[in-house]
Amino acid sequence: MVEFMNRIDSEVLSQQKPVFDFEYVRTIQGTTQTVSVSQVPLFNNEGNIIGMLCISTDITKRKQHELELKQAKETAESANLAKSMFLANMSHEIRTPMNGIMGITELLSQTPLNEEQIRYVGLVRNSSDALMHVINDILDISRIEAGKANLRNEPFNLEQLCNKSIDSFALPAHSKYLNLYYQFDPALNIALVGDEGRLNQVLINLIGNAIKFTDKGEVSISIAASGQTDTHCYVTISVTDTGIGISRRQTRQYL
Repeated sequence: MVEFMNRIDSEVLSQQKPVFDFEYVRTIQGTTQTVSVSQVPLFNNEGNIIGMLCISTDITKRKQHELELKQAKETAESANLAKSMFLANMSHEIRTPMNGIMGITELLSQTPLNEEQIRYVGLVRNSSDALMHVINDILDISRIEAGKANLRNEPFNLEQLCNKSIDSFALPAHSKYLNLYYQFDPALNIALVGDEGRLNQVLINLIGNAIKFTDKGEVSISIAASGQTDTHCYVTISVTDTGIGISRRQTRQYL
């Protein structure tokens, strides 16, 4: 190392050019340090070199911090790759049986069935469609994290969407002896364009939580128009229940 530093000194003196932030490793009393050195030639009034100014800075902690950041970055990238591989595998593992369920349900609907069986098959179909939307949302998590998730703009029938979503909860509500009330605003019987899947997810989450946390009484769903312009329609979805609710302390905590 001494010979190497002497060579740097000779180059600065011979070329008369400074050297900045040259790094080298040294060991002092058994302790290894990383040092950054800057050397600048000094000149007299006649322009002749008369010496050098050398500044040494111990950057051991900075280099250690940079190494830790690099390792953390590599760990994060490895975890992200593992997550992507997991999502890809999960996509295949979940979609395959789901497609089987949906296919068998479609075949079953084409066989002779009574009115009650037709209704049950319809509920299975609606629930399968809703679950497939949820699966797609889970598998799309990487796009959401990257801020690249976009809302779809496709024509849909809001009343049909609401009927399907609410019908899928008829049996869970009945099993808990809950009354399930539903009111749809006729003013919303208009052509709408939006993300049907996202709206369906909102309905399922709201109604599902209401039934889950209500042991007796009722769950009431209201879909009403709250405003309209030439290009937009504003919809208010209200789900009320007679369940445990949220205490005032918890409400303040979440606000």
